[in-house]
Amino acid sequence: MTLDHRPFQEADAGMISTFPNSSEELFHMLPDASYPLMSSRLLEAAREGHDPTVGLLNGRIAGFVSFIEVQEKKFCSIGNLVVHPEYRRNGVAAYLVKVMVQTAMQRYAVRFVRASCFSHNKAAYTLYHKMGFRPADMGQRLGPDGDPVLMIHMHLSIRRWAESQAMDTN
Repeated sequence: MTLDHRPFQEADAGMISTFPNSSEELFHMLPDASYPLMSSRLLEAAREGHDPTVGLLNGRIAGFVSFIEVQEKKFCSIGNLVVHPEYRRNGVAAYLVKVMVQTAMQRYAVRFVRASCFSHNKAAYTLYHKMGFRPADMGQRLGPDGDPVLMIHMHLSIRRWAESQAMDTN
């Protein structure tokens, strides 16, 4: 199993827009979009964001992620993370988060990386926590059904990340 990545291309939008299997999954990826996700809405999100990136598993498109906010030398916020249903639980999401953390460090010289997940999205919360992100704040948003949903804002210290990566290579 080989993981790789490349910049998002407009031609990728049609395939990636099929990854969310439900309005809830789409809400986790792109909260203000309507289900089913239209490729034009994904293209809009990719243009509004920064560094849209496609994850590849054995050369096949397996995931998508971008930064939804960048403040150079301060922070980048990871968003729009989604993995093809057939490729989930294969390390694609973790790989893409790692790629984005490295991009944030190298391209934007940030002090921390942010990611937000909804409290009922246990997979996302667990992934970010395992990767060193820690809860920093909470907020609320209206869910697809109109009910309030708790959003957990998490931060990853780049200094701590770099130290943990150095320890992993020793």
